[in-house]
Amino acid sequence: METWRWPGAPLETRLRADFPVALFCSVKHPTPVVLPDPP
Repeated sequence: METWRWPGAPLETRLRADFPVALFCSVKHPTPVVLPDPP
């Protein structure tokens, strides 16, 4: 399962399981991150 991190993240965010949350966090923490295709 793909996981990613961003600066200030309390825990790893699982994109497959928590895609909306990861997307929201990517907006709050604008760090260059490669997002996989949504499930």
